[in-house]
Amino acid sequence: MRAALLASLLGVITRCEGQRIPRRPLVSPNIPNVPKLREVATTRPDEIAPEVKVKLSASEYSDYELFLEAQAIAHVAGAESEARRVFRHAGKNEAKHVAAGLHRWYKFSVPAAEYSAVKGHATIDALERVLNHSDMRTHFESIEPGMRPRMKAEGQPTSQPTAFDINDPLLSSQPHYDAVNIPEAWEMSGGSSEVIVQVIDSGIDEDHPDLQVNKWVNDDCDDDGVDSDNNGYVDDCNGYNNADDSNSLLGDGSHGTHCAGTVAADTDNGVGVAGVAGGKNGVAGASLMINTVFGKEDTDGFEDALVYGADNGAHISSNSWGYVSPDVFPATIQEAIDYAVDAGVYVVFAAGNDADDGNWYPGAYEPVIAVAAADNSGVAASFTNYGDWIDITAPGVNVYSTYTLEDGSYGYMSGTSMACPHVSGILALGLSVAGVNSDQSSIMGCLDQTATDISDVNSDQYEDGLGPGMVEVAGFVQCVKPPSPAPTISAVPTSKPTTAIPTSTFNPTSSPTSSAPTTSSPTLSPTVTADVCYVLEMDDSYGDGWNGADWTWAANSS
Repeated sequence: MRAALLASLLGVITRCEGQRIPRRPLVSPNIPNVPKLREVATTRPDEIAPEVKVKLSASEYSDYELFLEAQAIAHVAGAESEARRVFRHAGKNEAKHVAAGLHRWYKFSVPAAEYSAVKGHATIDALERVLNHSDMRTHFESIEPGMRPRMKAEGQPTSQPTAFDINDPLLSSQPHYDAVNIPEAWEMSGGSSEVIVQVIDSGIDEDHPDLQVNKWVNDDCDDDGVDSDNNGYVDDCNGYNNADDSNSLLGDGSHGTHCAGTVAADTDNGVGVAGVAGGKNGVAGASLMINTVFGKEDTDGFEDALVYGADNGAHISSNSWGYVSPDVFPATIQEAIDYAVDAGVYVVFAAGNDADDGNWYPGAYEPVIAVAAADNSGVAASFTNYGDWIDITAPGVNVYSTYTLEDGSYGYMSGTSMACPHVSGILALGLSVAGVNSDQSSIMGCLDQTATDISDVNSDQYEDGLGPGMVEVAGFVQCVKPPSPAPTISAVPTSKPTTAIPTSTFNPTSSPTSSAPTTSSPTLSPTVTADVCYVLEMDDSYGDGWNGADWTWAANSS
């Protein structure tokens, strides 16, 4: 999403505001590279899931006829299960899914016994049976194996004791905020509940005391087992567990809880840590929409979650996950990202933790915002991926945030997984000031232009590989903040006559005459002319300390 232009055939990149070019050629081919997939199945067998996904050819078929088409392909593949849609029927949003072609994606499972024996090779075998069947090729547009993403965090949770004696008592354990001037940005805004940030991850601990206020609340919170709001999901009050097909949001471990806390843990509440856009002065921060894809029972639903956010009003989608190998980019994920971007969502992705400059997707896909990680001094983290596809760098080393209660409530993690929610929260701060409907190119231009150059503290290895540098939050929020309106002066005369001695509004002569003064035209008797002075009135109307937007001129009679 970085603003850039192609300056030469050698790929020299020059920044310019508001212009976008494709960062990489499309890497989601209609027909996959089977030899490469065989290599992946051999070296990393668990990366390929026991599932095949197929997009049916465009047609005027009914839903049932599309199902029969998919079922025929599943039969040829030797599937163990019947075909089912990748993107579920979306109720009131179904027309948009049909327009985008999402309704034509189906998936089916390979036999469990075969997968148990040879892992990913079983999936590739099923895929090849379809590709080699001469009658099938005209029935589908794209086919691919299911691929398992991974979280983008390094190391295991480490916790610290918690003390609840002062406001946000653990803020001192979050120097990564000071490193990018977040406290200074809080003087302008602490976030707004009107800004909805989706976190696609391992869910959150819904009982955490620091994650109680800043929740997105849907219209389907009655827990009656019915899709009351007709969006395709049952009782999805604060989001949905797409992996386990449940409205219970806690999935596998603390990774998602940690990321959500960085975005918008309840802030200025006298409890635990602060979130980047967690609110202040008793006012709620960004609203967290939670979509669980690393579930307790399964790892799945990534495409569905991205589309869910777009359909249900997310403004920002935070994604701290990606694939185990470079150049892996399923077409289902690409189409889901395209759907979200077309809906106006800022889709943010962690760059990955492989210390590599290859094309690591989804982060390397041009429409998304790819985030690399650095320590608090701006030095690239030893693990971060880098390259000309990085949009911005953010703190990702020893980041302190929320954990599940079972894991100790609070603790440190490192990874581009931690850098990503910093940027998601920072964008939420910006939108809370600029408005959720602000021009995206302007917002991204500010993110780019205000970044701190960190080339001097990094080796040549990272040249042009960390985006414009480290995010600088106060400068970014100031950049997106709409200009204050100029003060206007309007005199409000009163009926009270002036005194015998006129004020400096005009300077009459010692004896009234009929000659015209230079600034106004008083009558022969100055006692009948209203006399007005102006008083500068200041009012902290924004609750953020005095600034230029808070003063006005008011007329007052003397």
